[in-house]
Amino acid sequence: MLKAFIDGEPLNTLRIISERPIEDIFSHLSQYESTKLALKLIQRKDKCNTLTPELAEAKAIGVAYCLRNAREYLRQTEVSWTTRLLNGYYGMMALTGALMIADPDNTHTLQDFEGFTKKGHGLSNIDSEAPFPEGQLIYLTKKGLFLEFATHLGLKLDAFKVKDRPESTQDLHLI
Repeated sequence: MLKAFIDGEPLNTLRIISERPIEDIFSHLSQYESTKLALKLIQRKDKCNTLTPELAEAKAIGVAYCLRNAREYLRQTEVSWTTRLLNGYYGMMALTGALMIADPDNTHTLQDFEGFTKKGHGLSNIDSEAPFPEGQLIYLTKKGLFLEFATHLGLKLDAFKVKDRPESTQDLHLI
């Protein structure tokens, strides 16, 4: 059973009785690929009626677009392993965009989401002296989608950002 919640309140219950539950989840999410139904979802989430009709419409367009992209990326299974990994990554980015845009507590639209991704993904990596894969160190960059999403979730990660792209692990100076 999949329960959806908005601000701790149950939105609805989706019973999944399937050999392939991901198909039922995508079936449920696919209704919000329609801008009209995405708008109804956003209006339902906006309990305090803080969104203007124009902003709610822009958010609905963004949610529908992101969910269509997520489905296209995540449902492609008959591809090479590398392509499947990349599709999974970009599909999850699209779902992240849908979550951020659908939130009535911010003014994010599809244009904002695209702007966040143009700043980078917010994570990078560098090789340390240890052998692969233990030698792969991941660090937070000073801007990008991951940081925007963390901020959206209320996380404060400023203390962990790396100032500039390091040449070596000794250059991993925090801002």
